[in-house]
Amino acid sequence: MSATNEQLTILCSDAEIRRVVSGEQTVITREVRPRNAAQFVILNRDKECIGVRQDYKTVKLLSSNRKGFIVCEFRKIQLMEIVDENGELCFYDHEGEQYQMVDADVYLGKLLSVPTFL
Repeated sequence: MSATNEQLTILCSDAEIRRVVSGEQTVITREVRPRNAAQFVILNRDKECIGVRQDYKTVKLLSSNRKGFIVCEFRKIQLMEIVDENGELCFYDHEGEQYQMVDADVYLGKLLSVPTFL
């Protein structure tokens, strides 16, 4: 694992970014999928989760039109297992493999950059 100097980048809607700037929203939730798992979890050689990434310093929220962004302090990532109405873990198939459904809650600290695109 690299030193604590990395920046996590998350694509967000302008509305989400406005809520973060206003202080209304302090957590960004994203589904953990094979294509983005390395952003949120530590994987072993067999691509099994062996931990949650906590090595970021900042989070860059990139607007969905990619014309602007804000940067916030990184606080933590917390994983949430998705369960059905019976409390059973949920799974999905992707390219012939079965994966557990998990969301990552990314907790944001103070706003470090002021947006100019909103």
